[in-house]
Amino acid sequence: MPSFFAAPQKPSKCPSRPSISLLRLFNDLYKSSPPPPASKNLKTHNGNRFSKLGSLFVIQEPVRVEPFAPARRESSDSHNLHSEAGSSRQSLDYSSSSDSEPSTPVLATTTPLRSALKRSPTKKRATEPRLSGTRDLHVSFAIPPHPPTDPTSFSLHPLFAYIRPTNHAPISCDILYPPSSHTILDRSTRSPISYETLLEPATQPPLYSQLVLKSELFPWDIVVHPNAAGTLPSSKRRHFSRNHTRRRPISNLDVLFALHESLSEKVTEEEWVRLGRNSRMQRRLSRVYEERCAKLGAGWDDGIRRVDWLDGRTRVVGMEQVVLLRDRKGSVPNTPTAMLVFKSPLDS
Repeated sequence: MPSFFAAPQKPSKCPSRPSISLLRLFNDLYKSSPPPPASKNLKTHNGNRFSKLGSLFVIQEPVRVEPFAPARRESSDSHNLHSEAGSSRQSLDYSSSSDSEPSTPVLATTTPLRSALKRSPTKKRATEPRLSGTRDLHVSFAIPPHPPTDPTSFSLHPLFAYIRPTNHAPISCDILYPPSSHTILDRSTRSPISYETLLEPATQPPLYSQLVLKSELFPWDIVVHPNAAGTLPSSKRRHFSRNHTRRRPISNLDVLFALHESLSEKVTEEEWVRLGRNSRMQRRLSRVYEERCAKLGAGWDDGIRRVDWLDGRTRVVGMEQVVLLRDRKGSVPNTPTAMLVFKSPLDS
């Protein structure tokens, strides 16, 4: 007969311990989240390491980017900086060829690289203040045509150069008479010396200030200035009619005119008294004075002149250069000096 009750099932045999214990289920339910799978380290060609987590690459070590060099660094530093930046960008796009998964966008943990400064590495920055109203000028220093020389170092013109005892100067001029073509003669030929030669500078280098002349026969100095030939009256320089007013160096003619003018001066009363009353020097000068006036046939009323100190040796035959010595203080006189050489006239 049908039963309204289910057929009784055979009791199953229970094992000694259940297949899944309640403790295990509890632990599985409340256990901590599983650790992330081990990441696979990858290394790019430039040495940067990346970790692959799933399909996302994460940079473990940030890309080291050097600060941009200042503008005054060499262009090679700027080139190296751009090459390193380019290699960093290439490393971010790296994907393993052995990975079969499709490529995914790469997220970098570093800040994006800045663009290189658009500044010329060779351009100089204006760090120094610039004065207003100034310009860049090219300054050149001109070398003078005749550099300043030592005033004590000079040489005499060959017309006057007299070196004892062999070299005698070619000039022969009797300063008892005014300088002219009749008195300024060549010693050997007895012919007049050319006017061009007389206008040449008396020294080398030329002197524009003064030349001092000395002699053992008289106690005073004769100072020669430029254009001395133009200071005499026209009657005394009628044989030299050219104008001497323009500035020029001391010439040979200036020396002769200054010498004649200085020795033609009258002796002052003070100079005469200084010789001593009725002294030997006074008697000698009185004798020379009488001989000179008798020779010229004039000049008796003019009295004794400085030329009488020469005792009849009125012919200039040259000059000797004087080597100026230093004094006790170590200074050297800055005035060139020459020593006159006199001899008796040829017709005497």
